[in-house]
Amino acid sequence: MNNILLSVIIPAYQSEQSILSCLEVIDVQNSKQLEIIVVNDGSTDNTENILKQCSTRIDNLIVLSESNSGASSARNKGLEVATGKYIWFVDADDQIAEGAIEYIFQAVERSPEIDMFKFPYTLVNGSGENRENQGLSQYYLGKTFQGFHLIAGFLNQKIAPAPWSNVCKRAVYQSCNLRFEPGVYFQDTVMTTNLLLNVKHVKCLESDLYQYHVTGGSITNSCNQNHILSLFKILNLIKTSLESNDLFCRNITNFFYFYWQQIYHNLSIRKEQLTGALLTNFIAELDRSLLNIEWSKYQFLANKKTVALVEKNQLLLNELGLKLSINLIPQRFQQITASGAPRIKLKNAVYVSLRMKNWWTNRGY
Repeated sequence: MNNILLSVIIPAYQSEQSILSCLEVIDVQNSKQLEIIVVNDGSTDNTENILKQCSTRIDNLIVLSESNSGASSARNKGLEVATGKYIWFVDADDQIAEGAIEYIFQAVERSPEIDMFKFPYTLVNGSGENRENQGLSQYYLGKTFQGFHLIAGFLNQKIAPAPWSNVCKRAVYQSCNLRFEPGVYFQDTVMTTNLLLNVKHVKCLESDLYQYHVTGGSITNSCNQNHILSLFKILNLIKTSLESNDLFCRNITNFFYFYWQQIYHNLSIRKEQLTGALLTNFIAELDRSLLNIEWSKYQFLANKKTVALVEKNQLLLNELGLKLSINLIPQRFQQITASGAPRIKLKNAVYVSLRMKNWWTNRGY
């Protein structure tokens, strides 16, 4: 009889500098109810040798290997062989907190009906400076929700999308056939959306159980054509998931805030790289994305006053125009937020998006 309660799945690529410390913290919390699955994603450094050495002394360590296919493929492979009742994805360059495994076991014992446990994390930057209680707004701590009730908080950046910020029943992944999409960046957000749409009960824990280490080489700081295509693909996939569960209209304001937030964020951190053909392609994908939205469905919402949070859309649009070092786009954004425009309407994300669709369609270049 299988008595594994938790499977920790770790994709590892070129992780010789961090994988040992990652495993050591987990090994200290060793338990017969725990299995550790590391998927070596085609590393060419010393990662493989380190894992071989670790497997001789860590009894519950399972090491798998595949050709370099990306973190999504590695996570999927780990998910295929996992036997634990719960799944926790951990990145090789991060660490779980001391005592985190026991904390999870106790939470499961107290609340076996819970499908997913969400928790805050500690952000550790390159200089070792820590920022605690990240990724989960104070409002949610210690409370239990139905999964779909957390969609609004997720879209409003109150709940982290990272797969390592939750522990979820393996049965949810199995029954809904949920897998990470290989070759697509930012797919964590799609997985989080689908998990929240399919779990019945989510318990938001109060303790930081994870240490997220920010590194300069992260894909977050790089840019290529696949980044651009992935960004708009995941935005469309999230919209499709919400529509298929009849939750899009209920969350339409939150979705468009999320939409512009993601575009602004990606432009902001990639401004220096987003030039020439990449910038042209980015604008083309944004154009296509806006035109593919069936605006006629949501006209009835365009003049409704919405929550104050959506006012951030106007600020994002203004700042987004300034971030792009070309003249045409800022002029277009200025047209949207012209002083003569009705202020109440600019508070509504849908209205702003409708206006954007119109001027982008009629752009003269």
